[in-house]
Amino acid sequence: MPEHPFHGRSELRGLTPLMRSSFPEGRFGRMFRNLRPLLPPSAALEALARQMFEPEPQPGEEDDPTKDNPDLPAGFTYFGQFVDHDLTFDPTSQLQRDNDPNALHNFRTSAFDLDSIYGRGPDDQPFLYEHDGIRFLLGKNAAGEDDLSRNTKGRALLGDPRNDENLIVAQLTLGILKYHNQVVGTPFIAALPEDQRFDEARRIVRWHFQWAVVHDFLARLVGNDVIDDILQPDSFKVPAGPTANTVRSHRVVRKFFHWKNHPFMPVEFAVGAYRFGHSMVRGEYELNAKVQNIPIFAKEPAEDLRGFRALPVGHVIEWARFFSFRGSTLETQPSRKIDSKLAFGLSILPGDVAKGIHDLAERDLKRGKALGL
Repeated sequence: MPEHPFHGRSELRGLTPLMRSSFPEGRFGRMFRNLRPLLPPSAALEALARQMFEPEPQPGEEDDPTKDNPDLPAGFTYFGQFVDHDLTFDPTSQLQRDNDPNALHNFRTSAFDLDSIYGRGPDDQPFLYEHDGIRFLLGKNAAGEDDLSRNTKGRALLGDPRNDENLIVAQLTLGILKYHNQVVGTPFIAALPEDQRFDEARRIVRWHFQWAVVHDFLARLVGNDVIDDILQPDSFKVPAGPTANTVRSHRVVRKFFHWKNHPFMPVEFAVGAYRFGHSMVRGEYELNAKVQNIPIFAKEPAEDLRGFRALPVGHVIEWARFFSFRGSTLETQPSRKIDSKLAFGLSILPGDVAKGIHDLAERDLKRGKALGL
């Protein structure tokens, strides 16, 4: 896996050779190059977007339970958002003009390697880490509750700034940072030479993240039958003295995604298919016993879950309300059904989350057009 990511650069297609290197940024591309793009007029997309939102909730009004997905807890909405941030970051494309996917850099690797957490590592981004260069630097809010580390302006110090977009993904990110620090504190890591501790802790955290993506997140979304069609049993021999041991593994069977030299991030996935997660967002959430029925975004900033600020006092999430845990007596909130409807709050995105167009449906549709889907 690449060890030293870098960000902040955008070059014209063809100027950077596609060779194996320590630079873990990738590229976007197309899976289905021969399909003609759908190019409806912008006015048609704007009209369609207006039809995609649920009505603005009224005080005391409950969410319609028939629109819930009881098989998919609400936390997976934001785990999915975190996964997206780990796979793609495109700060250069424009909604208002055509973009060539092959000329766009993906400022993330197209691998589940947590580069959105670890950034370029402690040598290149020491401000993310404690002085030992092994543990993440964490913070506290005004009440001494655990929070992301922040600068004097309240901005989180993260490998990916988008992981502070809302209070839910921010606290999920905080949980992963704390897990890394817990792994560092295990006897196994402590027994290693000091110059190996960070890399080995990162490897362990990555493995657990990858397992959760495939065997929990994807299994719930697409079912194990689909996963079994793609990850098929395999084995190979490893020499062991005069004999050989058989190691059982899996091989990936691809039907449409074919690449040369390096994997790329298909725009059909990143800009099209994976946008389904937006429909999973609930209109309101219960964070804990005292903070309940709070919208993801509202017209009044103090009354919603927008991020890019210190954790408000008392807003620590009780995770059993977002994920089902064995033995918990708390009711787990479900996500919303995967369909063509979006929560009202996504029609009024804050300016620090979305520049220009503040309607998420319109943003999704116009980005798809701009990238020739």
